[in-house]
Amino acid sequence: MDFHGLTVCELPPNGQGISALEILNILSGDALAEMAPNGAEYLHVLAEAIKIAFANRDHFLTDPDDCRLPLAELISPAYGERARRMIQPGRAMAFPPPGAAMRGSDTVYIAAADRRGTSSP
Repeated sequence: MDFHGLTVCELPPNGQGISALEILNILSGDALAEMAPNGAEYLHVLAEAIKIAFANRDHFLTDPDDCRLPLAELISPAYGERARRMIQPGRAMAFPPPGAAMRGSDTVYIAAADRRGTSSP
């Protein structure tokens, strides 16, 4: 997906890369650059976007044979706008119900690519 002129690529579902794309989609309409880096407003908006994306991850992301992940919707501009409207300045959303995120363990994969597409894990 495009995020402020940068192309962001992630591993396809059923990995957690969809969460990163959804978070960027939610944040794409906010003027984060105008907020104080690591200031209260900046961190609040970031934390709320992460909560929304992780709640969707916990609900939708599963075995690909059983997955009904609405991928195109979760990274669509219309969805990002609706999710942004859920974020209230100065008010934290309730946390998603506990459950799936507390079981098992998570893994992390990080890679970068240069302009020619050369990647490095």
